[in-house]
Amino acid sequence: MNRFTDREDAAKQLTEKIKVKASKITIVLTMLRGGVPLGLTIADEFNIPLDVILAKKIGHPMNSEIAIGAMAEGGEPLMNDDKHVILVDDGIATGHTMFAAIESVLSKKPLSISVAVPIIPEDTFKALEKVVDNIYYVQIPEAFLGSVSAYYDNFPQFDSYNVQHLLGK
Repeated sequence: MNRFTDREDAAKQLTEKIKVKASKITIVLTMLRGGVPLGLTIADEFNIPLDVILAKKIGHPMNSEIAIGAMAEGGEPLMNDDKHVILVDDGIATGHTMFAAIESVLSKKPLSISVAVPIIPEDTFKALEKVVDNIYYVQIPEAFLGSVSAYYDNFPQFDSYNVQHLLGK
């Protein structure tokens, strides 16, 4: 199993896997909060706009890293025109949050939806394949360790201050 040093390392490795063909009509939508550093790296690399998508997992009462459900925004991110969308997060465990984000984006009629994550369990990958156009990833481990943080050496929680600082707000 390869581990990522931190989100910056994961972002660099993930960016190498991504293909953007139509940058003028592509947008990165990043999941709050941990996906923001990765989304910024991808948006900068391909010179495409970035916005956040508000999707929140509903954590298990005994372990908040395990999602038992999720909700996504009903608002309008930067998607007022038909666009290719790249949804970005720092990893996927159950996929509940990503599926909620996909559902929200689908309602906006995008040209395509891609998911970009450094780490994803095989069963979640197979489920996502059925609903998105592309999945960009660095690793699909044979046996998922139960949480995204298990694949990072340094995985601090991002609070609103960190996100605002990174987004320059």
